Amino acid sequence: MQTVDGYEEFDSLFSGLGRQLQDMDFTEALQESANEFRSIHAGYFAREAGPSGTSWPEWMWKRRGAAWDHKTLDDTGRLKESLTGTGPDHIEEITPHSLEWGTSVPYSRNHQFGGTFVTTELLITRYGGRKPEGSFITIPPREHVGLRDSDVDAVVNRIADAVLEQFMPAAK
Repeated sequence: MQTVDGYEEFDSLFSGLGRQLQDMDFTEALQESANEFRSIHAGYFAREAGPSGTSWPEWMWKRRGAAWDHKTLDDTGRLKESLTGTGPDHIEEITPHSLEWGTSVPYSRNHQFGGTFVTTELLITRYGGRKPEGSFITIPPREHVGLRDSDVDAVVNRIADAVLEQFMPAAK
């Protein structure tokens, strides 16, 4: 058992812990987290509701050629695929100490936060009306990227478990 006598030894104790943490590899725990993020986001698209549980307002505008019966935020599959890890716009980079995860779909932000935008092509309303290119449309927020508190807690616990396993390998 190690004891610390007075404040003077705290520096060396924490310095040693910091060095040990720098040498640890969290790749496996971060990969498990990325897998979970893909599953969580697939659930959002299946339920058409984001992390807060708020259902997405129905789509009002569709591109010419898009199916009339497509799910909200899923007329081409590009956005969904970017968040479920199967599309070319999916971002996922894992190092021993970091996870970068998300989407590079440029219009994701427009749907996440909503707003008023200028159309770049002819759009058709759900009810048959038309909005020519250059028209203004308002898109309501449809939260589709993010984690619930319980998801964040699961990641923190996974990393904490990885720290303990690496500090005490015999405890596995």
